[in-house]
Amino acid sequence: MKNRVAITGIGIITPLGSNIEDVWKGLLEGRNGITLLSDFDKSLIKYGMKLVGLCVDFNLDKFQLGRNSKMLIKKMNFLSRMLVYAGLDALDDAGISFPEETRKYRVGAIIGTGTALADRYSGEPYDQRNPKWFLETYPNIYLSYLANIVSLNGYASTIVSACTSGTQSIGEAYKMIQDGRVNIMLAGGIENKFYAPFFSGFSRLYMSTREEDPETAMRPFDKDRSGFVLSKGAAILVLESYEHAINRGARVRAFVEGYGSSINAESLTDASYKGIIDSMEMAIKDAGIEPGNIDYINAHGSSTISNDREESIAIKKLFGDRAFKIPVNSTKSMLGHSFAACGAIESAVCVKSLEDQQVHLTRNFKEGDLFCDLDYVKDRSRKAHILYCMNNTSGIGGYNASLIFKKV
Repeated sequence: MKNRVAITGIGIITPLGSNIEDVWKGLLEGRNGITLLSDFDKSLIKYGMKLVGLCVDFNLDKFQLGRNSKMLIKKMNFLSRMLVYAGLDALDDAGISFPEETRKYRVGAIIGTGTALADRYSGEPYDQRNPKWFLETYPNIYLSYLANIVSLNGYASTIVSACTSGTQSIGEAYKMIQDGRVNIMLAGGIENKFYAPFFSGFSRLYMSTREEDPETAMRPFDKDRSGFVLSKGAAILVLESYEHAINRGARVRAFVEGYGSSINAESLTDASYKGIIDSMEMAIKDAGIEPGNIDYINAHGSSTISNDREESIAIKKLFGDRAFKIPVNSTKSMLGHSFAACGAIESAVCVKSLEDQQVHLTRNFKEGDLFCDLDYVKDRSRKAHILYCMNNTSGIGGYNASLIFKKV
């Protein structure tokens, strides 16, 4: 018998808020999280992008941290502090204390990321850098910071698979709990690509939009879409065996029911409907359900010509005529594209959709093209009957991942 896997906690930071209720409220209202880059760092404008998704302020002082933890936090950069905040917030939401219960339950973590901390030293002479700077070339250092502060002592791993990193982290943690290897895991993703190499690279590949109006730049699935807006973000879920959650009196927010992951590297940059179909089929099979059981799809919906087209084609090929009756939306339409964090953020949104039986709108979607002709939740959020929902992500290099969640 496989263990049932519950979600008992959520920690999140996005341009719309630093707790899941604020983020969810903003999404339902269709609020915009995109802002002008000039308000953040004018030096990056020369690379062709004018807009970004900046995370709101978050306050680590709301958590009861010891002196040593506070000293360590002062040495961290922004992304590391985001992970620590999201991890602490998720544990708090799950009702798990640290260090007592994190040690008692041997809590572990799998974190998805895409950027090494050493990027902040770019251009600085070696002899002027912190002597430990080279340790920060390891992406796993992020998780080490979190483990130090909340006393993690269980299984730990870091996944670097572009935009699917956060989704894969949740999926792999789910499988470990399902197989009985662990009882509780923190899983999710973090990202900050606000550095010159990424701004230059995405702009020169014409993957990011060059539009200047923050209100209309992100237009997933719309015929006038022109690329994504880069965004920062973080989201951590507490995954737990259902039996363990019940025994400790935890609130169960939703269940993880299926996971699929595939690679189809026909192009290093463009998505392929074949790979997206593979990941969706794997997740559905893993959940032990049929395509007809899926009531809602939170799409990757990156606002690029390639991804929105290929994802729409994949949904139509897999679901047939029913594809046109399934609400499909893009959380990125309001938050921008947070790469390794996006799948984790959107998984948290799926949980809220199941809890409240609502689907948020796709902001700025007016009219699709020949390929994008599904129900993208135009104009306003809506009530919906959702038992099972699916979250899709696709990433550079041909990676694809899908998760299926179920209502309690």
